Amino acid sequence: MSDRDLQRINGVMRPYTLQFDLVKNSDQVRIRIVESDSGEVTRQMPSEAMLRVAAHREELSV
Repeated sequence: MSDRDLQRINGVMRPYTLQFDLVKNSDQVRIRIVESDSGEVTRQMPSEAMLRVAAHREELSV
């Protein structure tokens, strides 16, 4: 990857913010890419669906 490629990526990501937080009742970290102007979440890792699966799995193992 070249410096020019990195500059392009940084330019594309400029209007976005990365947010990190802990998932409630879990040790998992959630990462969100949020549009700075609107506050809209454009991507989240892990997804809400995966968080529900993990929570359900925890319920079954208790």
